[in-house]
Amino acid sequence: MQATDFTFGIPSGSTIDGITVSFDETDGGSAEPTEQSSFVVQLLKGGTSIGTPKTINGVGTGTLQLGNNIDLWGASFLDTDINASGFGFQVKAVTPTALSAWAPGTYYSPMAMIIDSNGNYLSGYNFGWDITPSIVAAAMVPSYKGKSTYLLMTKYNNYAGINTGDGHNRIAILDPNAAQNDPVIPSTQVMKAIISKLGVTPDPNFPNFPGAVREWCINTAAVDPFTKSVIVNSEDGKLYRWNLTTNKLSEAITLSGGIGEAYTPTVIGSDGTVYGINDAVLSAVGK
Repeated sequence: MQATDFTFGIPSGSTIDGITVSFDETDGGSAEPTEQSSFVVQLLKGGTSIGTPKTINGVGTGTLQLGNNIDLWGASFLDTDINASGFGFQVKAVTPTALSAWAPGTYYSPMAMIIDSNGNYLSGYNFGWDITPSIVAAAMVPSYKGKSTYLLMTKYNNYAGINTGDGHNRIAILDPNAAQNDPVIPSTQVMKAIISKLGVTPDPNFPNFPGAVREWCINTAAVDPFTKSVIVNSEDGKLYRWNLTTNKLSEAITLSGGIGEAYTPTVIGSDGTVYGINDAVLSAVGK
């Protein structure tokens, strides 16, 4: 974002000793706080960036201010520079990697977003709670015919009873460079789902939601390129192998009787042993 054309009227021959920049930050109306953005601010002279940029942390909603009356930001200015239409400043939002934000609209699900260096929304996807997407080489998904060299594996939960959620909890492979309309908020463009897999075990807690299944209880998943599969935990207490060639759950190992719990990762050791957690117990699965 750039701000120029301030039409200042600095008297001719005046000495410029310092410059203060202030701007307002407005929270987008999210339902819950997110990781906070910071902002990089740089002055413009003649419409071109100049001097040393400054960084300031966001506050959610409020006025941010940088510089002072003896700070020239590592540059020099004449009164004519300040009065010119090209004088001003630019602001770039710096957002944490894989930002978790509350999706706009009428249902209750966070969205992971890709944001460019200017703070513009490029793409995103709704996923459920607490997920770090796993990188999947595009060649691991034979049905994929797009141009991306890598894809993203994530849980794709849609919680029953949370506004429009129907309980059809899935895992999915997404293309970060292709878009589709969001299934719940069609006006929002999100990453295109290449394949997805519905959970297996019916969820008895939601008898009024036909097809509701236990959610995928995973916050990062192990990717196995040798078998073109992903190892994922479910809240039903089982550890599943998701075969990306057939789009089937080709193996299942029972770790516990199933319990609602915090989301947990899966890992593959150097010897091929798979590690998964359920009911606060770390299990090692192998031959």
